[in-house]
Amino acid sequence: MAERTDPTKRTNHPFYCQYRAVYEHAVQFVQAQRVLDVGCGEGYGTYLLAQHAKEVIAIDKDEKTIRRAKRRYALPNLSFQIQDVSGISAYSPCSFDVVCCFHVIEHLKAPVQFLSEVGKCLSGPSGVLLISTPNRHSLFRRSTGFQWPYHEREYNADEFRDLLLTGFKDVTLYSLQGSSKVHQFQETRAQHIQQIFKWDILKLRQWLPKRLLQFSFDIGGKLLKLFISVTRGALMYGLTVSDFYVTERCPNEGLDLIGVCQTPRHDFEGKSPLRE
Repeated sequence: MAERTDPTKRTNHPFYCQYRAVYEHAVQFVQAQRVLDVGCGEGYGTYLLAQHAKEVIAIDKDEKTIRRAKRRYALPNLSFQIQDVSGISAYSPCSFDVVCCFHVIEHLKAPVQFLSEVGKCLSGPSGVLLISTPNRHSLFRRSTGFQWPYHEREYNADEFRDLLLTGFKDVTLYSLQGSSKVHQFQETRAQHIQQIFKWDILKLRQWLPKRLLQFSFDIGGKLLKLFISVTRGALMYGLTVSDFYVTERCPNEGLDLIGVCQTPRHDFEGKSPLRE
Protein backbone atom coordinates (compact mmCIF):
# COMPACT_ATOMS: atom_id res chain seq x y z
CA MET A 1 0.00 0.00 0.00
CA ALA A 2 1.40 3.40 -1.01
CA GLU A 3 0.17 4.92 2.26
CA ARG A 4 2.76 2.94 4.23
CA THR A 5 6.40 3.99 4.21
CA ASP A 6 8.79 1.09 4.66
CA PRO A 7 12.21 2.75 5.22
CA THR A 8 14.05 -0.26 3.81
CA LYS A 9 12.65 0.55 0.34
CA ARG A 10 14.99 3.16 -1.10
CA THR A 11 12.39 5.13 -3.05
CA ASN A 12 10.54 5.83 0.22
CA HIS A 13 13.49 7.88 1.47
CA PRO A 14 11.98 11.40 1.13
CA PHE A 15 8.74 10.34 2.79
CA TYR A 16 10.57 8.54 5.58
CA CYS A 17 12.49 11.77 6.29
CA GLN A 18 9.24 13.74 6.33
CA TYR A 19 7.45 11.41 8.75
CA ARG A 20 10.55 10.87 10.90
CA ALA A 21 10.82 14.65 11.43
CA VAL A 22 7.42 14.73 13.15
CA TYR A 23 8.41 11.90 15.49
CA GLU A 24 11.65 13.71 16.34
CA HIS A 25 9.59 16.76 17.25
CA ALA A 26 7.43 14.55 19.48
CA VAL A 27 10.39 13.29 21.53
CA GLN A 28 10.36 16.39 23.75
CA PHE A 29 6.85 15.49 24.97
CA VAL A 30 7.43 11.82 25.85
CA GLN A 31 10.37 11.91 28.25
CA ALA A 32 9.67 9.25 30.95
CA GLN A 33 6.00 9.20 29.94
CA ARG A 34 3.58 6.37 29.13
CA VAL A 35 2.75 6.69 25.44
CA LEU A 36 0.18 5.29 23.01
CA ASP A 37 1.12 5.51 19.31
CA VAL A 38 -2.08 5.15 17.28
CA GLY A 39 -1.57 3.95 13.70
CA CYS A 40 2.14 3.34 14.22
CA GLY A 41 2.73 2.01 10.70
CA GLU A 42 6.19 0.54 10.14
CA GLY A 43 7.27 1.35 13.69
CA TYR A 44 10.47 3.36 13.14
CA GLY A 45 8.95 6.45 14.78
CA THR A 46 7.57 4.43 17.67
CA TYR A 47 11.02 2.95 18.23
CA LEU A 48 12.44 6.48 18.52
CA LEU A 49 9.80 7.44 21.09
CA ALA A 50 10.46 4.29 23.13
CA GLN A 51 14.11 5.27 23.54
CA HIS A 52 12.94 8.24 25.60
CA ALA A 53 9.57 7.21 27.06
CA LYS A 54 8.78 5.13 30.14
CA GLU A 55 6.58 2.78 28.12
CA VAL A 56 5.12 2.77 24.61
CA ILE A 57 2.18 0.80 23.27
CA ALA A 58 1.89 0.98 19.48
CA ILE A 59 -1.20 -0.10 17.57
CA ASP A 60 -1.95 -0.62 13.88
CA LYS A 61 -4.67 -2.59 12.15
CA ASP A 62 -2.39 -4.24 9.58
CA GLU A 63 -1.11 -7.61 10.81
CA LYS A 64 1.85 -7.85 8.41
CA THR A 65 3.06 -4.38 9.35
CA ILE A 66 2.90 -5.15 13.07
CA ARG A 67 4.79 -8.45 12.61
CA ARG A 68 7.48 -6.59 10.68
CA ALA A 69 7.73 -3.89 13.36
CA LYS A 70 8.12 -6.48 16.12
CA ARG A 71 11.05 -8.06 14.26
CA ARG A 72 12.81 -4.80 13.52
CA TYR A 73 12.21 -2.69 16.61
CA ALA A 74 12.43 -4.63 19.85
CA LEU A 75 12.79 -2.83 23.18
CA PRO A 76 11.73 -3.96 26.68
CA ASN A 77 9.39 -0.97 27.07
CA LEU A 78 7.85 -1.22 23.59
CA SER A 79 4.79 -3.30 22.68
CA PHE A 80 3.30 -3.56 19.17
CA GLN A 81 -0.33 -4.67 18.97
CA ILE A 82 -2.69 -5.46 16.08
CA GLN A 83 -5.63 -3.19 16.74
CA ASP A 84 -7.93 -0.80 14.92
CA VAL A 85 -8.17 2.77 16.21
CA SER A 86 -11.64 2.01 17.56
CA GLY A 87 -9.94 -0.26 20.08
CA ILE A 88 -8.64 2.64 22.15
CA SER A 89 -12.05 2.77 23.84
CA ALA A 90 -11.00 -0.40 25.69
CA TYR A 91 -8.19 1.37 27.56
CA SER A 92 -8.95 2.47 31.10
CA PRO A 93 -9.31 6.20 31.86
CA CYS A 94 -5.98 7.93 32.52
CA SER A 95 -3.99 5.10 30.91
CA PHE A 96 -1.52 7.32 29.01
CA ASP A 97 0.37 10.59 29.48
CA VAL A 98 0.80 11.12 25.73
CA VAL A 99 -1.08 9.87 22.69
CA CYS A 100 0.59 10.20 19.27
CA CYS A 101 -1.55 9.96 16.16
CA PHE A 102 0.27 10.84 12.96
CA HIS A 103 -1.39 10.68 9.52
CA VAL A 104 -4.39 8.74 10.81
CA ILE A 105 -7.33 11.06 11.41
CA GLU A 106 -7.79 11.77 7.69
CA HIS A 107 -8.69 8.08 7.32
CA LEU A 108 -11.47 8.12 9.93
CA LYS A 109 -15.18 8.36 9.26
CA ALA A 110 -15.90 9.50 12.83
CA PRO A 111 -12.99 11.77 13.85
CA VAL A 112 -14.95 13.62 16.55
CA GLN A 113 -15.75 10.36 18.33
CA PHE A 114 -12.11 9.32 18.04
CA LEU A 115 -10.92 12.54 19.70
CA SER A 116 -13.37 11.96 22.52
CA GLU A 117 -12.02 8.45 23.10
CA VAL A 118 -8.45 9.76 23.08
CA GLY A 119 -9.37 12.31 25.73
CA LYS A 120 -10.77 9.60 27.98
CA CYS A 121 -7.60 7.50 27.97
CA LEU A 122 -5.28 10.46 28.63
CA SER A 123 -4.00 11.20 32.12
CA GLY A 124 -6.33 14.08 32.97
CA PRO A 125 -5.98 17.70 31.82
CA SER A 126 -2.18 17.42 31.71
CA GLY A 127 -2.27 14.63 29.13
CA VAL A 128 -1.12 15.52 25.62
CA LEU A 129 -2.39 14.49 22.20
CA LEU A 130 0.15 14.97 19.40
CA ILE A 131 -1.62 14.65 16.07
CA SER A 132 -0.77 15.34 12.44
CA THR A 133 -2.54 15.26 9.09
CA PRO A 134 -1.73 16.26 5.49
CA ASN A 135 -2.41 19.92 4.80
CA ARG A 136 -5.17 20.17 2.17
CA HIS A 137 -4.13 23.75 1.45
CA SER A 138 -0.44 23.00 0.82
CA LEU A 139 1.03 24.13 -2.49
CA PHE A 140 1.52 20.52 -3.57
CA ARG A 141 -2.14 19.62 -2.90
CA ARG A 142 -3.45 22.77 -4.59
CA SER A 143 -1.22 22.43 -7.66
CA THR A 144 -2.16 18.80 -8.32
CA GLY A 145 -5.79 18.90 -7.17
CA PHE A 146 -5.46 15.22 -6.32
CA GLN A 147 -7.57 13.66 -3.58
CA TRP A 148 -5.89 10.70 -1.86
CA PRO A 149 -8.25 7.72 -2.36
CA TYR A 150 -7.47 6.33 1.10
CA HIS A 151 -8.57 9.50 2.89
CA GLU A 152 -12.09 10.16 4.13
CA ARG A 153 -11.37 13.87 4.47
CA GLU A 154 -8.42 16.25 4.36
CA TYR A 155 -8.20 19.54 6.28
CA ASN A 156 -6.81 23.03 6.00
CA ALA A 157 -5.48 24.80 9.10
CA ASP A 158 -8.78 26.34 10.24
CA GLU A 159 -10.73 23.11 9.67
CA PHE A 160 -8.16 21.06 11.56
CA ARG A 161 -8.11 23.45 14.53
CA ASP A 162 -11.92 23.46 14.68
CA LEU A 163 -11.95 19.66 14.63
CA LEU A 164 -9.40 19.36 17.44
CA LEU A 165 -11.34 21.87 19.55
CA THR A 166 -14.31 19.51 19.59
CA GLY A 167 -12.26 17.20 21.81
CA PHE A 168 -9.78 19.50 23.57
CA LYS A 169 -9.94 22.95 25.13
CA ASP A 170 -6.30 23.87 24.54
CA VAL A 171 -5.01 23.44 20.98
CA THR A 172 -1.79 24.82 19.50
CA LEU A 173 -1.39 24.37 15.77
CA TYR A 174 1.97 23.89 14.05
CA SER A 175 3.01 23.00 10.52
CA LEU A 176 5.72 20.86 9.01
CA GLN A 177 7.74 22.95 6.59
CA GLY A 178 10.55 22.02 4.24
CA SER A 179 13.81 23.45 2.94
CA SER A 180 14.33 24.66 -0.62
CA LYS A 181 15.36 21.11 -1.55
CA VAL A 182 12.04 19.80 -0.24
CA HIS A 183 10.18 22.39 -2.30
CA GLN A 184 12.10 21.35 -5.42
CA PHE A 185 11.23 17.72 -4.80
CA GLN A 186 7.55 18.53 -4.25
CA GLU A 187 7.46 20.65 -7.40
CA THR A 188 8.98 17.79 -9.39
CA ARG A 189 6.33 15.38 -8.08
CA ALA A 190 3.55 17.87 -8.78
CA GLN A 191 4.69 18.46 -12.36
CA HIS A 192 4.71 14.74 -13.15
CA ILE A 193 1.29 14.23 -11.56
CA GLN A 194 -0.10 17.16 -13.57
CA GLN A 195 1.26 15.59 -16.77
CA ILE A 196 -0.40 12.27 -15.91
CA PHE A 197 -3.73 13.96 -15.23
CA LYS A 198 -3.62 15.71 -18.63
CA TRP A 199 -4.30 12.33 -20.22
CA ASP A 200 -7.52 12.07 -18.24
CA ILE A 201 -9.32 14.72 -20.28
CA LEU A 202 -12.79 13.60 -19.21
CA LYS A 203 -11.73 13.29 -15.54
CA LEU A 204 -12.81 9.67 -15.52
CA ARG A 205 -10.86 9.06 -12.31
CA GLN A 206 -13.69 10.77 -10.43
CA TRP A 207 -16.03 7.93 -11.42
CA LEU A 208 -13.75 4.96 -10.73
CA PRO A 209 -14.79 2.58 -7.92
CA LYS A 210 -12.81 3.32 -4.75
CA ARG A 211 -10.95 0.00 -4.78
CA LEU A 212 -9.86 0.49 -8.38
CA LEU A 213 -8.79 4.06 -7.68
CA GLN A 214 -6.72 2.87 -4.69
CA PHE A 215 -5.10 0.16 -6.81
CA SER A 216 -4.25 2.71 -9.51
CA PHE A 217 -2.85 5.03 -6.85
CA ASP A 218 -0.62 2.29 -5.41
CA ILE A 219 0.79 1.27 -8.81
CA GLY A 220 1.11 4.83 -10.08
CA GLY A 221 2.80 5.99 -6.89
CA LYS A 222 5.43 3.27 -7.09
CA LEU A 223 6.14 3.99 -10.76
CA LEU A 224 6.38 7.73 -10.13
CA LYS A 225 8.86 7.26 -7.29
CA LEU A 226 10.97 4.98 -9.48
CA PHE A 227 10.91 7.49 -12.35
CA ILE A 228 11.99 10.39 -10.11
CA SER A 229 14.71 8.26 -8.53
CA VAL A 230 16.17 7.71 -12.01
CA THR A 231 15.72 11.22 -13.40
CA ARG A 232 16.23 13.29 -10.21
CA GLY A 233 17.99 10.85 -7.91
CA ALA A 234 20.43 13.41 -6.51
CA LEU A 235 17.54 15.55 -5.34
CA MET A 236 15.43 12.67 -4.08
CA TYR A 237 18.16 10.95 -2.08
CA GLY A 238 19.85 14.18 -1.03
CA LEU A 239 17.01 15.00 1.35
CA THR A 240 17.55 14.43 5.06
CA VAL A 241 15.36 14.64 8.16
CA SER A 242 16.93 18.04 8.90
CA ASP A 243 15.37 19.39 5.68
CA PHE A 244 12.01 19.29 7.50
CA TYR A 245 11.12 21.44 10.51
CA VAL A 246 8.11 22.22 12.70
CA THR A 247 6.96 25.81 13.20
CA GLU A 248 3.91 27.80 14.31
CA ARG A 249 4.29 30.14 11.35
CA CYS A 250 2.19 29.93 8.19
CA PRO A 251 0.37 26.65 8.92
CA ASN A 252 -1.49 26.66 5.62
CA GLU A 253 1.79 26.67 3.70
CA GLY A 254 3.13 23.55 5.38
CA LEU A 255 3.17 19.97 4.14
CA ASP A 256 1.47 18.69 7.28
CA LEU A 257 -0.59 20.21 10.06
CA ILE A 258 0.39 19.28 13.61
CA GLY A 259 -1.78 19.76 16.68
CA VAL A 260 -0.61 19.76 20.31
CA CYS A 261 -3.77 19.28 22.36
CA GLN A 262 -4.41 19.36 26.11
CA THR A 263 -7.33 19.58 28.53
CA PRO A 264 -9.78 17.08 27.04
CA ARG A 265 -13.43 18.11 27.10
CA HIS A 266 -14.21 14.70 28.60
CA ASP A 267 -15.23 14.99 32.27
CA PHE A 268 -12.63 13.13 34.33
CA GLU A 269 -14.87 13.14 37.43
CA GLY A 270 -11.95 13.64 39.77
CA LYS A 271 -9.92 10.69 38.54
CA SER A 272 -6.25 11.00 39.49
CA PRO A 273 -3.41 10.88 36.96
CA LEU A 274 -1.25 7.81 36.44
CA ARG A 275 0.39 6.35 39.49
CA GLU A 276 4.15 5.87 39.51
